[in-house]
Amino acid sequence: MTNKTPEELEQHIEVEKTLLGCVLIDSSCLENLSGIETNTFQSGKHRKIYAVYEHLQEAGIPVDAVTVATELSDRGQLTDIGGLAYFEEMMKVVTHTEHADYYANQVLKEYQNREILLKTDVIREAIACGRSEEVARAISDIQCITNAAAKQRFEWLTAAELHSSEYNIEYFIEGVFSKHQPLAIAGPQKCNKTNIASDLVISLTTGQPFLGKFKVNGKYNTAFISCESGGAALKDNNRRVAIEKNVLPSTIENLFYCFDVPSLDSTADLNQIKSFVVKYKIEVLVIDPFYLTANLGNDAGNLFVVGEKLKVLTLLMQQTGCTVVLIHHSRKNTGKKENSEPRMEDMAYSGLSQWMRQWILLDRREAYDGDSPGSHKLWLSYGGSDGHSGLFGLNIEEGIQDDPNGRKWKVEVIPAQEARAESRSAQEQQKGIRDEAIFETNLEKVTKALKALGGAATKSKIRNQAVLSPDKTEQALLHLLSEGVIEQAEITAANKQKYDGYKFSRDHSESLVITNDPESDSTHTQISRKGDRVSECVSDSDCESLLDAFPPDDSQEKDQW
Repeated sequence: MTNKTPEELEQHIEVEKTLLGCVLIDSSCLENLSGIETNTFQSGKHRKIYAVYEHLQEAGIPVDAVTVATELSDRGQLTDIGGLAYFEEMMKVVTHTEHADYYANQVLKEYQNREILLKTDVIREAIACGRSEEVARAISDIQCITNAAAKQRFEWLTAAELHSSEYNIEYFIEGVFSKHQPLAIAGPQKCNKTNIASDLVISLTTGQPFLGKFKVNGKYNTAFISCESGGAALKDNNRRVAIEKNVLPSTIENLFYCFDVPSLDSTADLNQIKSFVVKYKIEVLVIDPFYLTANLGNDAGNLFVVGEKLKVLTLLMQQTGCTVVLIHHSRKNTGKKENSEPRMEDMAYSGLSQWMRQWILLDRREAYDGDSPGSHKLWLSYGGSDGHSGLFGLNIEEGIQDDPNGRKWKVEVIPAQEARAESRSAQEQQKGIRDEAIFETNLEKVTKALKALGGAATKSKIRNQAVLSPDKTEQALLHLLSEGVIEQAEITAANKQKYDGYKFSRDHSESLVITNDPESDSTHTQISRKGDRVSECVSDSDCESLLDAFPPDDSQEKDQW
């Protein structure tokens, strides 16, 4: 008797099959199947197979596909279990025999639940019939079952046993992405998170280097749940990445996509995903993005709520042996310097950074340029609890639809030192551009001020008229002097006291550029930094004002004006 749905029952049968397959691949698994007996299995054919395992083990005969098939044939049961083809099925569903203990615990737990349900029915019927002794026996049986389950909950190893065990770090991507540890790929907007995830899954399924640099240690069955990108976008990503890796997209058979949004609160959704993972032996499951599946609302900052959401993903990994990858975003306004190297503390949602055991963090090295949308300069930081870590720069060219060559996927991975040098150079260049613009503005303010003052004026008067600081006024005047646009002049005040001042140079009067003053109907003069020639005529009134800046005895120059 069971309260499982047909889907849940099918999934459990698959777990039993996987456990039996582990034994066929590695018979040493039998030594660790404490508590498992023939009647522990729910499937009749699985009970027959395990009975043969036990017989061969007791007889000292090696347990493998040949010996088991022979014994089943001798018993006239080989056809009952599906023939030799079923042995192949059992072994094909196994991804790692190291998970045999987990599958055994699942099988045993389900058996105990079935027994408890049966004993409960016995108690219910016995009470109705007044058979008190039968009730007591059934209650005692349930206690024994629960006690046995409690005893098997924890497995203890000595330090020596742990040291000699087969627990070893295995990498999907050497030194970057290890097996059986949840991974988060996180970063702010416009950091190519989904595109890089596409590179990840295609690298895993084809065995080609991740981002063209990082070694992939095999070919793995991978699934990608895309909750927001859509089929067209993922198809484009898949095509571009595959072509760059010299792979025909149509030949990739071990990569699966889903565009339905699952809910981590839905048991039905999780069971369907679990069944798919088991059926197709998925080793890496990518969810993009995490927040659309979590349904957190206002609880994103609640460690306990987020933790419960993530717990179901942990159980999924434990139950199936797959590794979960979450695509996530960084928090805004973290106080981090713009375009600096990414940090784990920038990750949004409380509890996520604690849950993940490894990470790939992205951020921009240079601000996103809307004028060059197909070019990206990023930071890539990775690491994990297994001790791997690294920091690189990414130069990505993906093109745009209007390009003659269309969309593409070109990735250059550069050392951190080189990336830092590029970033400093870019920052210095941007600062230089900003400083240049400010300086040009200050030059214009000083020349306008000198013109407004009607000829020679002291530095303090020019500064006040231009509304600039002393340092900025000094810099502008020195530059105009060096260019010969202005020259020093001696100014005599009404009290006959003399002061140092400045006036437009007669030798460079042609450097006056005429522009329109938005605050006046008249035309005014502006001094060009480059000494450009006068480009348009001035009014008579302006001409008279301008001539006041020059000595009145130069009739030749006055005639020119």
